[in-house]
Amino acid sequence: MRIDGHGHACGEYLSLSSIKSQLDTYGFDCVVLCPGQLNNPKSYPLPELAKFLPSVNLIKYSNLLTKGVVKFFQVENDLSVGNQYVWELASQSRGRVIQFFWLTRKMVSTQLTNKSENLVFSYLDRQYENYGFAGIKLHQCWEKFTVESEYFKSVAKWAISKKLPLFIHLGSRKEVLKLLQLKSQLPELKLIIAHLFGFDLAIKKGLPSGTFFDISTYQLVSDRKLLRAVKELGPEKLIFGTDTPYGKNNLGGNLNRLSRLGLDHKSKKLILGKNMEELLF
Repeated sequence: MRIDGHGHACGEYLSLSSIKSQLDTYGFDCVVLCPGQLNNPKSYPLPELAKFLPSVNLIKYSNLLTKGVVKFFQVENDLSVGNQYVWELASQSRGRVIQFFWLTRKMVSTQLTNKSENLVFSYLDRQYENYGFAGIKLHQCWEKFTVESEYFKSVAKWAISKKLPLFIHLGSRKEVLKLLQLKSQLPELKLIIAHLFGFDLAIKKGLPSGTFFDISTYQLVSDRKLLRAVKELGPEKLIFGTDTPYGKNNLGGNLNRLSRLGLDHKSKKLILGKNMEELLF
């Protein structure tokens, strides 16, 4: 099974017909989808900066840009409607769309205190009953929280209780270190870290069991970094993703990148879907 493990419901993945067209063109079975810009059919070309700056942490600078855009356009408010839209796509897709629910603190409560675990569990139980999603997404560039917070720990514990993966886009290398330390205390958590962000820290500190890295996207994550991750973390710890539509024709581009690296068949099979398949099913 081939799975795009990281996509957004906009651009080339806005409609069910366009999703199926993309997946069929490149031989993929399904896509893990979370909200994107509502009703936006545009894809956003990204320059292949990683080709010219292979050692630079481009995700760090991308994070700064994302924080500015989110704050200026107040797009966080669209996520609840976006979750509903992804559910509608998934419901009609016959398994081609797998929903990850994008959660924010604001959805749960405007004030999270020492009772945050009860609030998080109660809210997520209701949403899970409504949508039956296959995973949770958190994003530190869209909202301010730390992995040391009771909010994050509560979300992680809820995901463990349902045996669902938790996908997180981290905002800083400090948070990567905190998360790696916390993960050792939560061995049952199925954790996916976006964009290979901080993978070098995982190499130095050790990668806790049940932790995976999403490899999207080739414009910002260099071949050199991906090959190092394959060698030192192992292909069994990597998840193929595209971050569509942030990068034009990302499914084809990211697939081509993986093909040109000269990986053996078993490694490519693990990255292209087997690892994600085991997390989901």
